[in-house]
Amino acid sequence: RLGIGCMPGGASMENLEKFLRDFPSSTKAIAKMGSKLHYHHHHWEFAKCEDGERMIEKIIKTFPENELGITVDTYWVQFGGCCPQDFIKSVKGRAECVHLKDFALVGSEQRMAAVGEGNLNIEKIVDNRKMHDLILEVKVPTEIVVENKEAKDKETGERVIVKKEVERKIFP
Repeated sequence: RLGIGCMPGGASMENLEKFLRDFPSSTKAIAKMGSKLHYHHHHWEFAKCEDGERMIEKIIKTFPENELGITVDTYWVQFGGCCPQDFIKSVKGRAECVHLKDFALVGSEQRMAAVGEGNLNIEKIVDNRKMHDLILEVKVPTEIVVENKEAKDKETGERVIVKKEVERKIFP
């Protein structure tokens, strides 16, 4: 899979317009080679434009499904103010991969949390993934990859991939 981590230059209407104008030729060329580009979003793509449409919606409308896939990141969907389960359903056919991360509120700050310890309904997200036959990327030897870039074990300070009791529920 070929992927792009976000639109070049970051979130702005100017960068969005440039991306929508300049990248279709690249995605067409990739499709002609038998592949497609996968777009990994962050929270800013969920910002609404002046016309009320979200940046991510404009990206999806501009690129044909066979040329641009979406790598769904559950943390960034939630951070952007949307429901991960609904977003996964809305990109059915485009999403082949989900980065499963959890979202927590610590005081008034949003943070990544160990999967299963945050506010996201991880079991429903996993069930949704199964319904749509998606790959959930994980850094443990299972079919699902769980990312926790900032989650640390409270006692050892080591990075936590997924809590064991949550792992049994998600990866039976």
